[in-house]
Amino acid sequence: WALARQDRNGEAIDFFQESLQVKEKIYESTHRSVAASLTNLSSLLHDESRGEEAEAAARRAVEIFTESIGLQHQHTAHALHNHAKALSLLARHEEATNVARQVISIRREVLPPNHPELAYGISLLAEIMEDLNTDLEEAERLHRESLEIRKGAWDTEHISIASGYEKLGLFLSRQGRFEESEPLIQESLRINRLNYDPDSLSVAVSESFVAGHMCRKPDTLDAGVKLARTSLRKLAKILPDSHYRIGEVNLVIGHCLLEQEELKAAEPFLVKAVDTLRDVHGEEGNRTLAAKAMLKRLNEMREGSKGDDAPS
Repeated sequence: WALARQDRNGEAIDFFQESLQVKEKIYESTHRSVAASLTNLSSLLHDESRGEEAEAAARRAVEIFTESIGLQHQHTAHALHNHAKALSLLARHEEATNVARQVISIRREVLPPNHPELAYGISLLAEIMEDLNTDLEEAERLHRESLEIRKGAWDTEHISIASGYEKLGLFLSRQGRFEESEPLIQESLRINRLNYDPDSLSVAVSESFVAGHMCRKPDTLDAGVKLARTSLRKLAKILPDSHYRIGEVNLVIGHCLLEQEELKAAEPFLVKAVDTLRDVHGEEGNRTLAAKAMLKRLNEMREGSKGDDAPS
């Protein structure tokens, strides 16, 4: 985990895979220590957008934990949580919803009501519901519940609270409620900058979200473009080019450039966003559709400008 905390996920994955192989030689393949390694490995694979591998590792961990310690255990819930994340990454949202509800049910049973692990499960279900675009009122309620649990569990400037602000802020932003979302996104970035290195993954991601909001206002548009490009430079040093975070920040930059009416400059960023998000989320994934809609807007603006230039 020391490597992962330094944003060196590729090396961390190699280490966990080697550790898993050693444990499988020492213990039986159904030993709970093997399941623990599989759970950790699945989390890192998910973060690297390696959905199929993450799903297989998490599913196997669930099977081992269920057999060895039972379903109603926090370790089993942790493995189920990772399984739900992997299923969601693979756009298997109905399955992910069912597993995420199971996670919450187990954690409400075995953990205190203000335990952060409960908050994480609630946030996950809210995000999956948002991806499904169903019962958004319930998704918002879950995001707010998760944030309140985090506030009760941690100090005010803890990274978990920053994550809670960020998740609720992004949800509100995607509903077009920008006045409500902007202070939450800004507060998340402030807390992350207090806790992380300026070039870290967490800071770079938060900067991309703030940049997206800045590009919606004419007076902060130029600064938003600059911040989004800074975020992309940082992310490109940490993540593979195929990672969904790279696709997301390309979408932000493309959107910012569209707002500046820089159509030629915006196009490669939007094409990259569509290609990357399609590979990760599928053709009909919500984020893919958002990128495709932005690219469609660019083409419409281009056609409109041709019409304006036509001789009368």
